[in-house]
Amino acid sequence: MNIIDDEMQGKLTNLILSVTTPCLILGSVSSESTYSKSTIFYVLGIAVVLYCILPVMAWILNKILRVNKEDAGLYMFMTVFSNIGFMGYPVIRTIFGEEAVFLCSLFNMVFNIFVYSLGIYLITLGKKETVKFNPKQMISPAMIASLIALVLFLTENQLPGVLLDTCQSVGNVTTPLAMMLIGASLASMPIKEIFNEYRLYPYMVIKQIIIPMICFYVLQLFIKDSLILGITVVVLAMPVGTSAIMFSNQYGGDTKLAAKGIFITTIASFITIPILCTLF
Repeated sequence: MNIIDDEMQGKLTNLILSVTTPCLILGSVSSESTYSKSTIFYVLGIAVVLYCILPVMAWILNKILRVNKEDAGLYMFMTVFSNIGFMGYPVIRTIFGEEAVFLCSLFNMVFNIFVYSLGIYLITLGKKETVKFNPKQMISPAMIASLIALVLFLTENQLPGVLLDTCQSVGNVTTPLAMMLIGASLASMPIKEIFNEYRLYPYMVIKQIIIPMICFYVLQLFIKDSLILGITVVVLAMPVGTSAIMFSNQYGGDTKLAAKGIFITTIASFITIPILCTLF
């Protein structure tokens, strides 16, 4: 309907990355935990190790699929940064119960720290113009919000009520705005074009079935708590995160490829996640 044109897509991206996402992050630090601090640090440690290993797995996946140089960074981004926030929470709650959402939020906190550092580097990888990693790129509203949230979380403090309510209200619009942004990107492509990125089909199978299965058998040697192990595997099985298209808009990535990746892996997750739950 031409309501969200190219100019508005850019402005929506800025709004989501600079305003609503930071509010969503800060608003998530709102409930008291029934878990011990040792469990909290244990899960945080698992999340950190996971995001250190995933880039290596993403690089191997690129080699297997022979991804071209121009798309290599985006494919790695899509592999590392899955949809933990928008899809992860409701799926985790459905499978493991309400209390498990808290543990999932720990993964999301580490996700936010890595996505605004490593993520920016990956999304600009392989560009025609040489892009060197700049530590200043790590300084963003969402990155600052993630660090503040982590401090509040570990010190068992919360924002004052009026600020918390404001952050939660503004943060709640992040998901619908992100969905509109994806829809606007898909709307500019013919339907056939959405499904013509054939590399995404084997990519989806490897990312959402094979990698979680391999990680399950490896991680069960180190993670004895079945709940934490299950949450970790489900997090790995999530589809490509909406951050792929927002970061592509922000930093000059291939927004069409990002939208295709999100669309295809999200549709596939309706089948792959139940398969994994049945197997494990």
